[in-house]
Amino acid sequence: MAIYLAARTDVPGIIVSQTADEDMPVMALRQGPRDWIRRDRPRRVLAAVRRELAELEQRRGRRLAESALRMKAAPPPGCRFGP
Repeated sequence: MAIYLAARTDVPGIIVSQTADEDMPVMALRQGPRDWIRRDRPRRVLAAVRRELAELEQRRGRRLAESALRMKAAPPPGCRFGP
């Protein structure tokens, strides 16, 4: 978990845990990973990976669109405003 947090990456994390106790995974989810799957339910892994990759693509597209809007709204280089 420490390595994942230190990387500060946009790649979604998914916790796979064998514990039935939900406290530990819930605490970990608050730190960044986006999903938690119990090890005894492996069929959920593929669906979780697909969902997280789709959301990652949406986040990146949104950031690109926001960046383009900021660039469009910015004054041209060398342009001065005010008196």
